[in-house]
Amino acid sequence: MYKLVVVEDERDVRRRLVSLIERTGAEFEIVSEYENGIDAYDGIIVDAPDLVLTDIKIPYISGIELARRLREVLPLVMLLLRGSPKPLQRRLGKPYWERLTRRSFTPQFPLCVKR
Repeated sequence: MYKLVVVEDERDVRRRLVSLIERTGAEFEIVSEYENGIDAYDGIIVDAPDLVLTDIKIPYISGIELARRLREVLPLVMLLLRGSPKPLQRRLGKPYWERLTRRSFTPQFPLCVKR
């Protein structure tokens, strides 16, 4: 079972993502949910998940900054969600990071991250 953390400031969106992941039956255990970058950073250090699913626009520190800070201390995979497609590769810097749009988050999604 892979440990997953969801970071999304919009409660309804966060609940839908969590519900979707739980319904797929994929090998993910959602260990925590956070609504801002500061709480997420502190909690993720303790949770030590395998995967972090975060929105880019979250309060206090962005999902991109959260990913950069976590990359320095934890070996984990970050998936960044954005409401509309826009190239992010030049802002990210690590090849194992992926960019998704909320529209691309389908029930088949957990199968594509299981490697």
